Amino acid sequence: MQQALFEIEGNPRKKVIRELRSYIAVFPGHIHIEVDGGAEEIDIRDVFNIFIQEPVFFDIKSRTTVIDYYFEGEEMRYELDDEIYPGLSYRIEEMLRNDWAQFPQKKKYTDTVRWFNSVCAVIHIMDGLDPDIFGGMFDTMEASVAQKDVLYNEWDITTRASFRDKLDKMTEDRSVWANVSVIRLAGIGFVAGYLNRHSAYGYCLKAGQNLQRMCRGWEDMAEEYLAEHCRREKLDITDENSKAFDMREIFQNLMKTEGGPYSIDFFYPLSEEWLESGGAGKIL
Repeated sequence: MQQALFEIEGNPRKKVIRELRSYIAVFPGHIHIEVDGGAEEIDIRDVFNIFIQEPVFFDIKSRTTVIDYYFEGEEMRYELDDEIYPGLSYRIEEMLRNDWAQFPQKKKYTDTVRWFNSVCAVIHIMDGLDPDIFGGMFDTMEASVAQKDVLYNEWDITTRASFRDKLDKMTEDRSVWANVSVIRLAGIGFVAGYLNRHSAYGYCLKAGQNLQRMCRGWEDMAEEYLAEHCRREKLDITDENSKAFDMREIFQNLMKTEGGPYSIDFFYPLSEEWLESGGAGKIL
């Protein structure tokens, strides 16, 4: 039997009159999780992403480890917070630096693409996505379906042709809101399968260079974007129940996060670095 690399006896969760065990043990090839009275073994080969959510707004109470994996062909997710499993996120980060280095390696983009990701970081965190992935999620089959739903529900886009038409029109809009939205839409379109990676990056490059000409830095970009977002959605940014209030809170907290998405210089010289790397946008 394999020896656990580490194990955490978490804080039990109360359900009616009894307590349910919270426990996790991490082995070289699998993860054993007990939560809410159930237990599951996850083969590390079935895991396609692991990332840490920082407590940057009220929905995230503490650092949380997110594990995305396949179970019988379906995409599943565990969200394991440090309040229940004390210190788990830090142990997982150590694993990602060593035994599980293949997971962060999949997100090793050029600095220009990291800059694109930073533009969308607040929105991706609001949606529970991974801000370190272009488009917020890997382009799996279920992710493609989910992003097509986003395009329909938020943008009334139902086909590849209508998507390209919307994106092309938005690139002509010189507002901060439009250029941020172009970068977000390009990522969604890539995950949805409407754009290949190089085309998506191309749209982002033009929009990013526009933003660098229009804004004085990350704070200015966020302020301009949120102001226009509030006008369009008829939101009050001072209303604590509004999405705009949450977005501003996330941005402000991310700005204070060491090594966070806004640690990259807003005026980083954007270029087609992904072509120079010889790959599809990632330096492998």
